[in-house]
Amino acid sequence: MIHKQKFYLKKPTLGLRLKNNKCEWCGKETNNLKVYQVKKLKDLIDEYAWHVFMKSINRKTLVVCNECFEKINNSNEE
Repeated sequence: MIHKQKFYLKKPTLGLRLKNNKCEWCGKETNNLKVYQVKKLKDLIDEYAWHVFMKSINRKTLVVCNECFEKINNSNEE
C-alpha cells in the first residue's frame, strides 16, 4: 500500500486572491486590484464595516478595487 500525502491550503494565499480578479469588498471583477493592509488584527476597531469583515475572515489584507481602496483610505483619514 502506497501512502499518498494530501496537501490542503487552509486559506487562499494572497497570490490566489489576487489572481481571482475580484474585489473582496464589493465583488466587482477587475484586473486593477490593490491590497489594503493593516499591521495587527487586534488593532482594528468595529467602527468600519471592512474592519469587521477583515476580523471575520481572519486576514490582515483585503484585496479591493481602486474605488473601494479610495473609499477605505478616505474614511480612515477622517
